[in-house]
Amino acid sequence: LDDRTLPIASAEDYFLHFPTLEIDFTYYRPLLEPSGKPSPGLFQLQQYNDVAPAGARFVLKAPSTFLARKLRRKVDGRTAYVENPDFLDAAAFEARFLEPARKTLGVKLAGVVCEQPYERARDSPEPAAFVAELDAFVRGLSSGPPGAPGGVPLHFEIRSAHLLSPAYLDWLAARQLGFCFSHWQWLPTLGDQWRLVGERFTSGSGQAIVRLMQPRDMTFDESFRLAHPFDAPVPELSETGSARRMIDEATAIAYRAIEANVTLDLIGNNRAWGNTPELARTLAHRFLDFAERRGA
Repeated sequence: LDDRTLPIASAEDYFLHFPTLEIDFTYYRPLLEPSGKPSPGLFQLQQYNDVAPAGARFVLKAPSTFLARKLRRKVDGRTAYVENPDFLDAAAFEARFLEPARKTLGVKLAGVVCEQPYERARDSPEPAAFVAELDAFVRGLSSGPPGAPGGVPLHFEIRSAHLLSPAYLDWLAARQLGFCFSHWQWLPTLGDQWRLVGERFTSGSGQAIVRLMQPRDMTFDESFRLAHPFDAPVPELSETGSARRMIDEATAIAYRAIEANVTLDLIGNNRAWGNTPELARTLAHRFLDFAERRGA
């Protein structure tokens, strides 16, 4: 949500229709500055909490400050990607993001999506080393219930297909951390992700997350251009074979979640369809149609 175009108070109406709200402004800046001073995002989060009903649930995007191996910066007047000194800094992640988020939202904080941006294979560690660095990060957080180090369920969204190795997927299951299913540009289909993860929900929290971000094999800029102004479904996004497959596979995962007694949060984006409420409506109808055919 962007409070510059949609007032924070509108979240009150949102929660009349949907139980869970994902907030992604936390991806762009931690809730506390390095000095410990609150960032503007913390005040925004407090405002969302104030208008949300008692039963509301929030999913937050973790700051890229702690999850991006390299950061895009201006160097000598040119754009470059430089090493991130805060990459997988567990202490800073917990102090500047996780703890203030937990204190602000309390029981309304349903989970955190740890999205690691796409990186090229030549810039990535080998699978065993990748798992080792993530494991060190998780072990650096304070203890919590299964799947919730630091007291909050964590769901990892790794956007580099070459890093979705058996070792990584087995590590998620062993640590009871969530595999975040993501319909995104360079990732496998949702169905292929489900098969990769062994047709299982890995989080010990009893929660799973599916994020429908944008069409596969389409850039952010192109999907944004097509979707804008986000007020209706766009045929180039919503009436393609890929879109139909996305809906079918998201529905199938939803049914698997019901069978496994898992709470599934389906999170949509305007770029995936042209209009997120219509995407949600389409998913609901597809789910009900499937249930009717099954006689459920």
